[in-house]
Amino acid sequence: TVGTPAFLAPEALVGKFAGKAADIWSMGITLYAFVYGSLPFYDTNVVALYGLIQHQGLRFPCSPPTSGKLKDLLIRMLCKDPNRRITLAEIKEHSWVTCDGAWPLPSEVENCCSEPLEITAEDVAHSVRSIPHLASLILVKAMLRKHSFQHPFKGTFTLSFFRCGHSLK
Repeated sequence: TVGTPAFLAPEALVGKFAGKAADIWSMGITLYAFVYGSLPFYDTNVVALYGLIQHQGLRFPCSPPTSGKLKDLLIRMLCKDPNRRITLAEIKEHSWVTCDGAWPLPSEVENCCSEPLEITAEDVAHSVRSIPHLASLILVKAMLRKHSFQHPFKGTFTLSFFRCGHSLK
């Protein structure tokens, strides 16, 4: 598997690729985390976590109180069967997203340019303004690996080595 374990769709855990449906699942996990401040499926043991993702039903905390429309959207986004999971087009029309149609999202035609967009070599040459230091990339990767925003190298030789401007070349 590839990706953050808690965001993997059930079908990805059995080796099936579901493309957009798997992306909808991950968006559902993200929305749930934004609303409730926790993940819907969580265990410190990755194997146990995968079991929860595949078999545990979706549960909603009592707090904060949420509408039935939001719960409906989350249930449909976190449907274990990718063939029955809500689609992006359906999400864009869902009553919670549009506030019962009061705030409709733009259609694809309205939201996309009709003419092909041409990218020139000059556009590409000017697209990257800076490349982060290797030490910054290593720090971010280590933080992501440990699932922590605390500094993983605080007080270690590795950090002081990079602070002094040394590189791994």
